[in-house]
Amino acid sequence: MFTTMDQTKKIIDTMWVNWENGVQQVYRTQEKIGEFSLDALKQQQDMISSIALNQKQVEEEIKNSLNEAVKLFKENNVYGKNDEFVQLFDTWNEKMMGIVNQIQQLTSTPSKALLTLTEQSHERMYEAVKQTLENQNKLHMETTEKIEKFMAQIKESQNKFVSAIEEQTTKTAEKSQAKKKN
Repeated sequence: MFTTMDQTKKIIDTMWVNWENGVQQVYRTQEKIGEFSLDALKQQQDMISSIALNQKQVEEEIKNSLNEAVKLFKENNVYGKNDEFVQLFDTWNEKMMGIVNQIQQLTSTPSKALLTLTEQSHERMYEAVKQTLENQNKLHMETTEKIEKFMAQIKESQNKFVSAIEEQTTKTAEKSQAKKKN
């Protein structure tokens, strides 16, 4: 009879250990998902930053190429004796550079604005997810404490209940033995 009560206590303890392990596994899984999410967002941020840097480099290369072309054209025309031609070229060149600059500004401004907006919103999203995960971890710690206290109370209650049944069974068995002797 006592073996059965010992087994019952072991079963109860095993049940609560398994339940606690399951809860902890859920928390660990949530934590991993949060880490993966932050890593993915960080990689996206790095990619967006790389795109922004590449865009700036391309714009700078275009500007340098245009300046170099103008410089080479001027150097080649310095040897020309026709001042009127050089002046005409300078005027034409200034107008073309103005047009090129406007075209470059018109084409790059929307993409720069979109890229800046994307960077800013992505940074905000990263910070929001990070804050949410920090809050979730804080809540997890608080919840874990409460669950552990609750589980300790339940285990204690169940053990007292099993002990009371065991005690009652023992008393009943003793009374039964005493009646048989009489």
